[in-house]
Amino acid sequence: MHYWANARTREGTQTEDWVNLTEINIYDVAISKDGSIMAVPTMDPLSGDYSAYFLTADSNIIGNITLPELAKMVSMSTAGTTVAMAEPGYDSLYLFKIETDSTPPSINDVYQQPDKNNVYPTDTVIVFANVTDDQSGVKQVTLNYTTGNGTWFTQTMEFYISDIWNTTIPAFPYCTTITYIIIAEDNANNIRTTEGMGFALSYHVIPEYTLPTLMLLLTPATLLPTVAYKRKRKQ
Repeated sequence: MHYWANARTREGTQTEDWVNLTEINIYDVAISKDGSIMAVPTMDPLSGDYSAYFLTADSNIIGNITLPELAKMVSMSTAGTTVAMAEPGYDSLYLFKIETDSTPPSINDVYQQPDKNNVYPTDTVIVFANVTDDQSGVKQVTLNYTTGNGTWFTQTMEFYISDIWNTTIPAFPYCTTITYIIIAEDNANNIRTTEGMGFALSYHVIPEYTLPTLMLLLTPATLLPTVAYKRKRKQ
């Protein structure tokens, strides 16, 4: 299946391959009036299984349902909320109700390693976040960070384990303050950000040695000349 420009008038050229439905037979396509949802009856030529696929306009699969009988014809309501698939010869009729996902993903339990109070100039920082979406599923999670100079950098967060996503912020020099925002998007293109949730996520790079530590390190070095000088005067 492919995208075509001006498909209704059969004009234009192919603009993009649709690779989600390959190596299966597609019998018909129904598209909602706004073009956001598509319904497709299919048959797998290898297994002989019949399925109903539901997709968004950018080729993301919302879901698919196995059909017990062939249904080559499909019709959709104008709003795209009701779909009917049928095949007269098989006396089969299937009705589907499509529920629109308008709820963005949830972002919880954001934390980093090392802790925000213990980041040194040699440290890279790994940021973790629990991201879930109970309806259409999580599409992508990204992290934007800045050092306060007006430039933002984007890192793709990778799925780690059990709804946890993570990415790594590179090391920065002493006294740098890094502010970051996590952006989660689901397959219905709903977006939630930690900034919109009121989370203030940042950390300050501290020196390798604090003042008390430096004084402790310098004390033996400064003590020896003093003792030697005093002993010399007594002689």
